[in-house]
Amino acid sequence: MYDNLDVDAIINSNRLLTQYVNCILEKGSCTVDGRSLKHTLPVALATQCENCSDKQKYMARKVSNHLKKNKPNIWAEFLEKYDPDKEYITSFEEFLAQEEV
Repeated sequence: MYDNLDVDAIINSNRLLTQYVNCILEKGSCTVDGRSLKHTLPVALATQCENCSDKQKYMARKVSNHLKKNKPNIWAEFLEKYDPDKEYITSFEEFLAQEEV
């Protein structure tokens, strides 16, 4: 559903990024794509995106690595919400470090 998101436009626009982040963290309204992401992210985190398409894996890595590097407070909020017991972060970090095939 969200395969056609322009992740570069989102991460390069504070307005768009804030809109998606607020949706995912349940702090604001969601677009259709935002709702889809909000429901998919916990599964992707728990499974290292094993059911994601190659394009979705690329987008997950790009956005996650951008947040970790440039918006660490948002990344911390995301992890607190979706992995409060730190169950998945180690394996998800390994997924994020993988090279694209």
